[in-house]
Amino acid sequence: MERTPRITLPPRIAPLQRLPGDRLLGSIAVVGVLLGAVFGPNLSQQAGGSGGDGSALRQSLYLLTFMIAIASVRPWQSPARLLVLPLSMIAILAWSLFSISWSVVPATALRRFLLTVIVIWTVFLAVRCAGYDRTILLFRRVMIAILVGNLLAVALLPGIAIHQAATVADPGLIGAWRGLLAQKNFAGAVAAVTILIFFFDANHMPRYMRWGTITLSILFLLGTQSKTSMGICLGALAIGWLFGRYNPGYRLFFLPALLILGAGAFVLIDMEGGAVIDHFMRDRYAFTGRVEIWIPLIEFASDNPFTGSGYGSFWNIGDEREPIKGYAKGWVTGQASGHNGFLDVLVQVGLPGLFLVLLAYLIMPLWCLITSQTIARPTASLLMALIFFCIGHNATESSLLDRDVTVHVFLLFTIALVHLTTKPRPRQSGVSGYPALG
Repeated sequence: MERTPRITLPPRIAPLQRLPGDRLLGSIAVVGVLLGAVFGPNLSQQAGGSGGDGSALRQSLYLLTFMIAIASVRPWQSPARLLVLPLSMIAILAWSLFSISWSVVPATALRRFLLTVIVIWTVFLAVRCAGYDRTILLFRRVMIAILVGNLLAVALLPGIAIHQAATVADPGLIGAWRGLLAQKNFAGAVAAVTILIFFFDANHMPRYMRWGTITLSILFLLGTQSKTSMGICLGALAIGWLFGRYNPGYRLFFLPALLILGAGAFVLIDMEGGAVIDHFMRDRYAFTGRVEIWIPLIEFASDNPFTGSGYGSFWNIGDEREPIKGYAKGWVTGQASGHNGFLDVLVQVGLPGLFLVLLAYLIMPLWCLITSQTIARPTASLLMALIFFCIGHNATESSLLDRDVTVHVFLLFTIALVHLTTKPRPRQSGVSGYPALG
């Protein structure tokens, strides 16, 4: 008599209190970094210092989270478990460290670099231990808690949760929602990412929770009046949906098509780029004044194309030799960033650094997703949408390679998850699909 094959159901994710010690620590590290990324700017503003000193409390909390992440992989059993960073990420960190050698404020630059290393390493260690399923589960729980807190703050504390005054850089700030966050652009990005992580790879969730969260996130996103997050979120939804229908068998055709599109874009930029720049030069207040900031960055990069100013040594360094002061005057010199992640990377670490950043943050993750034949399509859709949003967000905001800036941390989690889910590994561990730690 033929026996009926036994069906093995996928294991349920255990509650935190029932997790083995290492996975519990990894989960704590995931939550710690996410909360730090969302509320870290609040701590920095309360610290109020200049010169890049930041908040001692914020730095201490990240150091503690880093220690927890290290403990989660039990390196005393195998030190090789600490080697979780991809080579492309190591390369950009090595170049950034080298660039500090020509910084006018090496001590400040080194502090900023070390915080960046701690944040990046913590994210990769935490994802290595927690795995895809638990990382996304915790991500969603944290985003729901922040969303509820933001909405309650707007309803109960409008004087604090809604911007009451404009700034020179953003005269339309009055009335925009920021909730519990430091600024409406941070709040808009958090709401947009919440929409993405509940829209993709979430069919297993109860419908009322999934679509209720999406609806409330859309409401809050509209309240923030963050046009960048709104527009990029729509694009990310479209890209993620389309990529979910991509067949990995077409990858041999995808790369030539991508090269042709890239060559066409290069020719178009070469032919029309000058006219576009001239238009911006004539209208310095385009993009709510951001072009007024971008022009001196372009000029500095033209004078220092290969070296830049050194990592973390361009904005807010508390020194009269601050590079921006030689290329701009007035309110522009008081900015904390250039409101364009690509330009900010360029002026700090030069063209070599910009190439390495694009390699680590965009090219390699995309290549892994495009060529993987094992990753589930819903998972691929979510990760592709997150990459598109986080990279696209840098067109008018700065977060690339910038410590614990919210969107930078979201992108780091995405990249870590891409490397986790696209690299074949033996499925020995029931919770995350990652090999047991020992």
